[in-house]
Amino acid sequence: MMKKFIALLCCFCVMIFCVADSRLAAIPTMAAADMPQISPLSALSLLENRIAKITAASVHLQVPFLYQYPELPNGCEMTSLASLLCYYGYDADKTILAQDYLPRVDFTLIESVGGSANEPIQIDLYGPNPAQYYAGDPASAELGYYCFAQPVTDAANAYLSAQNAPQHAVNCSGADAFSLMTRLYHKQPVIVWITLALAPAAKQPSTSWTLPNGATYVPYRNLHCVLLTGYDADYFYYADPLYGAQMAEKELFMTAYHSFARQAVTVQTPYAPRLMATK
Repeated sequence: MMKKFIALLCCFCVMIFCVADSRLAAIPTMAAADMPQISPLSALSLLENRIAKITAASVHLQVPFLYQYPELPNGCEMTSLASLLCYYGYDADKTILAQDYLPRVDFTLIESVGGSANEPIQIDLYGPNPAQYYAGDPASAELGYYCFAQPVTDAANAYLSAQNAPQHAVNCSGADAFSLMTRLYHKQPVIVWITLALAPAAKQPSTSWTLPNGATYVPYRNLHCVLLTGYDADYFYYADPLYGAQMAEKELFMTAYHSFARQAVTVQTPYAPRLMATK
């Protein structure tokens, strides 16, 4: 009895598939030549309209303002990341991000004794490349420096992965002003690297360390990391981990942003438009 039932069920399924296949075959297909075509001029016009719409917009994203002090005197990167993650609804803590998720390398001091008793002891400092790791400890006022976009991207993705989050962080370094505005227009705050008070970038010649490849690295003394939250016709708006809500003329802000090769990080959702950095 069971065998007959199974045989009848199989026949029924075959009939259904055959009918469906015949109906699909009856649906006319559109050849490539029959598809609506957009002329180059129309495409250019659409692009110009889109650029004009984004440029003329006024965007102010509601981002929580977090401060790096007192816990992270050199932790503007993780404070900005915490603000960005909180914007997406996560209960991100800046100190936990710095301790558990940020790729960082502490400094190593190596003493070398001179050839004679009169020669002073030389102390050499060894540390990481900030493009790869945070240099030192962001919780230390003396032994904490900074990192650039990739370690922050790695920290964000490690955190998001631990939360089983649908979002992912993107290193969008190289983004120009319009690319930044486009991300903000699509409700994506962007972590960017600028200078303190938007002053010219300056090195700290009294301090240096040796990188793993043997090169000498002289750090910047006024590098800063903030979260870009909006713009209008004349200004960029951002959350500063030191001073809270800030605004700056676009040209001045972009000059400071260019000081460090346009470092930038954001977080994207799976349904967000794919936005490319413009170099």
